[in-house]
Amino acid sequence: MHKLQIDDAAVMRIAIQQEIARNEESRYDHRLHGLLLVTAGQSCRQVAELFGENGTTVQRWVQRFEEGGLEALREGGTAGPPAHARCLTMAQVAKRPSQEPTRFWLSCQPLGRAGALGTPAPTLQG
Repeated sequence: MHKLQIDDAAVMRIAIQQEIARNEESRYDHRLHGLLLVTAGQSCRQVAELFGENGTTVQRWVQRFEEGGLEALREGGTAGPPAHARCLTMAQVAKRPSQEPTRFWLSCQPLGRAGALGTPAPTLQG
C-alpha cells in the first residue's frame, strides 16, 4: 500500500485546527486524543508537535486529567486569544508562504463559518 498524502498539507492542517477550535466539544475531543497518545507512550512534546500545540499546553492537559479526571479536560480558563480570533483562510496563508501562518491575527465571526473553506475571508488585523 502506498503512503497517502493530502494536497496543500500545511494549509489543510490550519483548516483542520480551525475546525477543532470552532466549539467546546471539538476542543475537548482534541484534548482526549492528545491524552490517548500520551497513554500510548508519546511524550507531551511529541503530542504537542503533532497537534500544533505548545508542549506546556499538553503537559497542562495531563496535569488537569491527573488531578480531576475527564471532567477537568472540559473548557475552563485558557490563556491566549479566544478560539474565534485565530481564524486564517487558505488564501491568506498562500499570500505569505515565507511566514509562519499562526503569526497573523484575524477578525472572525465566533459562531459563523467565516474563515472556513469556501466562505468569505475575514479581515487581516496584523
